[in-house]
Amino acid sequence: MVDGIEGMFELDYSRHGDQKRWMDGFRLVPDPHNPEDEISVAGDSGAVWINPETQCQVALHFAGKCGGGPDAECALAHPISRIFDLLQLTL
Repeated sequence: MVDGIEGMFELDYSRHGDQKRWMDGFRLVPDPHNPEDEISVAGDSGAVWINPETQCQVALHFAGKCGGGPDAECALAHPISRIFDLLQLTL
């Protein structure tokens, strides 16, 4: 479930010898009516998110996280339209 249209999200890669970076995209969270244990696991990057109502692709998975706090389980994704624009593809 998308919980926002667009935003800037901080990704901290300092544990991996890099730095904090920012990503444009949107955040997905578990559907409260159909909860999942995890909506993002290692290796999901590059997967396509599908709108279950339209069966249309809506986003390209980029990152996920889990842990404590209000955004404990979420995924971050790039809008598929932006990906297609950058790659000069048509839907």
